[in-house]
Parts: sequence; C-alpha cells; structure tokens
Amino acid sequence: FSADIGESMDWAMARIAAARKQYGPGLGKLIVLTNGDPRDNAREMERGNGPLTTMAKRLAEQGIEVYPLLIDAAFVRSSDGQFRPSADEVAAEQLMRSIASLTGGKAYRLTRQRGFADILMDVFGLGMQVRIDDLRVGRYDWAIVAVGETVKSATVEPAGGADRTPRAL
Repeated sequence: FSADIGESMDWAMARIAAARKQYGPGLGKLIVLTNGDPRDNAREMERGNGPLTTMAKRLAEQGIEVYPLLIDAAFVRSSDGQFRPSADEVAAEQLMRSIASLTGGKAYRLTRQRGFADILMDVFGLGMQVRIDDLRVGRYDWAIVAVGETVKSATVEPAGGADRTPRAL
C-alpha cells in the first residue's frame, strides 16, 4: 500500500478548513503516519524545495502544525534494539523534521522506547510525569491513562469537592 503524502496533507488541510468554517477558529494539528516516502526524500532535501516542503509552507500559512510520525523497520532490524537507520531512513527523517519545523510541529519516530500513545500524549500536551507512589486524581480530571509501571497507590478527590475527604485506593 502506498499513498501520496502531499496529496493526503492537502486533503487534511481542506478538512481542517471546513471544520474551522463550521465550528470557528481552532487548533490545526495534522499527524502524518509515514515511512517518510523514501523515493524522493534525498532529492527534496538536496534541492531545499519540493512538493512536501511546498505543502508544509501552505499548511503553515493556515496555522496547521504537522507532526510526522515515522514508522519504519530501522529499530526492528537490530537485535539489540539499537537504532541503525539506512541512508534512505536518514533522508526521510531529515525531511519530516524539516516539515515539522516549517509548521511549528514536531517529528517523531516510533521506537521500542516511545510508543504511539506516548507520542499522541506529547502532541496534544496530555499527561504528566507522576511518581509511581503518589498519584492524585482531582475532581477536574475527566480521564486518566497510566502508561508505564503500576502505580502503588492513588488518592481520589470525591466529586463533591475538596471539602470532602479524599480516598486512597
């Protein structure tokens, strides 16, 4: 399966514009799952311009941040989990980082250490580091996702507010 990244980004830009027209101005964040389109990366980086760079500039003009998420086999190939990218993968990462930089986004690479959930939480500014022995849940917390080690204890503030006694779980 192959998709044209620039064409997909153009489609997403149109969808974000339609949502803004219907619901009013708002954030525009585009997460691009890609292997980096290795066919043209090196050439586009050498020229400093090409279809993806042009599209990134158009997205930036619309206030849409791009967050490329590189998914390739570089980290899987090594048995010890060390990252050893090929020349094509290096070019892909450079191009995706350039696109992210042009739009105010950030490029990521899916690895054994940084999974999809971690990346999404970073993109949307969700979550915070919590010591595993001290998780506090307040009445304004509407969703909690725990990633990592098991929490030893959690304190939950009752729905009635801080004037009620918190419960330890």
